[in-house]
Amino acid sequence: MDPHTANRYLTYFDIMGFTDRYTRKGHDSVLAMMGEFCTIVETVEKSSKFHAGSALSGHAPDQRKIVEPVLFSDTVLLYSYDDSSESLQSLLYLSSYFFSRCLELQIPLKGAIAKGMFTADKSRSLYLGQPLIDAYKLGTDAHFYGAVFHHSVQDDLLDVDSTFHFPAKAPLKSGRITHSVLRLLPASVKVHAPDDEALIRRFYASSSGCVRKYVDNTLEVYFPQSRTE
Repeated sequence: MDPHTANRYLTYFDIMGFTDRYTRKGHDSVLAMMGEFCTIVETVEKSSKFHAGSALSGHAPDQRKIVEPVLFSDTVLLYSYDDSSESLQSLLYLSSYFFSRCLELQIPLKGAIAKGMFTADKSRSLYLGQPLIDAYKLGTDAHFYGAVFHHSVQDDLLDVDSTFHFPAKAPLKSGRITHSVLRLLPASVKVHAPDDEALIRRFYASSSGCVRKYVDNTLEVYFPQSRTE
């Protein structure tokens, strides 16, 4: 088998409203946003030697790089070294961190997490495989900010703790369908603990109509007892 190919977990995230932001706010605004986005990607790159168990328990970091980020314009992939439960836990921790930091910077994301045979050859910028297809299709189907778990990962979630995932009626194009959903980063592992509900509500100020529905849906997923505006 090709040495760059393995069974892996993969998170796909796409920035929402990228084209609209470019049209309304211009090149400099988009460039500034992408600079912030790249900084978060770089932080994930530096943090990828930590696995979630260490991060949560305060133990020393693992010295292997378990998760790799890849940035394509307004899309980011996070993929694991293999399909071990340790790799899944690490991917979930870093995916949750990435999503939460983007919310703080008012960068709305949606996506999905899948598993399968994936080729990642950094030297040739070659990235392909079924989990990318599955995560892209499911992520495109999502109608809220966050990440949905593809069924290829579902059984494996039984082998990791529920700190970074929970079942929900995920808002998809065809309706609300039961899926596991990526949690926001727990306050216990945040450097500071912003009000996540307030962060999501801030998107009301920059959206109307069908786009604003994404904000409603996101609040209903993460704060089901909250009254939306």
